[in-house]
Amino acid sequence: MGSTEQLSRGARTVVDLGYQIDPVGSTSIRDPGLDGLLEHARIVDRTILIMGFYLQLAVTGVKQQYAFRRDFFEIGGVVAIKVAPFDGYRTVNVVPAVCDSGRASEVALNTGNDDNTAGNLLTR
Repeated sequence: MGSTEQLSRGARTVVDLGYQIDPVGSTSIRDPGLDGLLEHARIVDRTILIMGFYLQLAVTGVKQQYAFRRDFFEIGGVVAIKVAPFDGYRTVNVVPAVCDSGRASEVALNTGNDDNTAGNLLTR
């Protein structure tokens, strides 16, 4: 993860290029871990809206726990998340974190990694 200035400059560049949302994921910041990802998102949030990513462990190397996801969704600029952990149970476990953040009507949930996604999300 870069310095605060690098992150801020990168977010400003994304805005200058005409984008409205900046993708923020954990694939490039394994060393700082989840606390580093939260700090990264808070810095980017000062400049542009955020779409998070929850991908399979083999891609990210970072296992996201409920508390992290809830804290992530509490960041006001987070407006969407792509959920593709290739595990139906992990997909379903994102929903309570969004709801408990108090922002369920503000965060779009994008899925698409298995044939059972709709069934999983409708299961109690």
